[in-house]
Amino acid sequence: MADDPNRLRTPLTILIVGPAESVHVSRWTRFLVKRGHKVMLYTERDPPEPLGAAETRRWPLGWLPRTVRIFAAAFALAWWRRRMRVDITNVQSMGANSVVTIGLPPRGLVLSAWGSDLLQPSSAVQRALVRHGLRRASLVLTTSCDMASRVRDLLDGRPTPIRVESWGVDGSLFRPPTEMERSEARARWGLPDEAVVVLSPRSVKPLYRTRLIVDAFAQACATRTDLRLVLLAGFEPANSRARAIGVAYRRAAWAAARTLGDRAILIDETLAPSEMASLYWAADAVLSVPLTDQRASSVIEALCAGLLVIGADIPAYRELRDEGHSITLVDDPLVPRLVEALRSVERPTIAERTDRGRRTQTNEDQADRFKAIESTLLTVASRR
Repeated sequence: MADDPNRLRTPLTILIVGPAESVHVSRWTRFLVKRGHKVMLYTERDPPEPLGAAETRRWPLGWLPRTVRIFAAAFALAWWRRRMRVDITNVQSMGANSVVTIGLPPRGLVLSAWGSDLLQPSSAVQRALVRHGLRRASLVLTTSCDMASRVRDLLDGRPTPIRVESWGVDGSLFRPPTEMERSEARARWGLPDEAVVVLSPRSVKPLYRTRLIVDAFAQACATRTDLRLVLLAGFEPANSRARAIGVAYRRAAWAAARTLGDRAILIDETLAPSEMASLYWAADAVLSVPLTDQRASSVIEALCAGLLVIGADIPAYRELRDEGHSITLVDDPLVPRLVEALRSVERPTIAERTDRGRRTQTNEDQADRFKAIESTLLTVASRR
């Protein structure tokens, strides 16, 4: 009975440490607020829009170099955390947060692994800090079995609990369109109704190999004049060095895309969920070929919209394929494999999209997935 979450007082007081500009952080924060929990968010930058009743605090000393700010943020967070009666501290992403959260007590510490923060650490120091954080946690949340296996390797036998939970999607938004909705979405984004539209919903950065996507698309266009490509700028990191690398990479990718004329559409703005849903309605297929990944929300959104996903041949995506989702995997060398896949893309009928989307939506309802994670947090809090 000691671990029965129903015996714990509710609502919980939950401290979330992570980037407020991230769609994952904002969705999770809004859900917990709506469920009646007291939510506090500790973030480097302000959220783009209000997050309900959540209390937001930024890292201090914004005018100082970021390396200094990270340590100042760690000290300020430890001080703030001691003054609060916090039941759960949820750390979203283990990049800079590996340092920021180093002074927090391990009880009630829940880490949400994102992917590249664990699989592609920027240095040996970050890898050591990530491993230290994982060993102190009360629970580690992942979205794929492969990531859970990677976490176990980093734990070196320490019995830290790991739970695999998809974050799901909002099925009321991310669903197959009607024929009219597809035509209206095409008109909204300036896409010909007769075109075969391929959407790259990931950020333009080296991790997602956007430059190779553009190269492959250009080659595929030589024999497929009906193809159109849509690229999104996506998330910008707070780290100035990482941001500078991203900006340079984006300029190169977009310069190549602009040589394609009206066959490529470049979207350099933050999109609301409804706008993203409209892009999925307009598309016929989605490209996601990262070097590493988990069960990416954008991929699940595309599958729920009834789209074929052309994905990298990586373990997390193999899991999706083995579950029966409509995902075609391409291995390395990426460009020729991607050219071949793009040349074979066909425009699905609305009936085909509806059938595909229904199969994914059945198991990926965001409300159900978030409630499962919430129940897990209640259990962790009851053990304190």
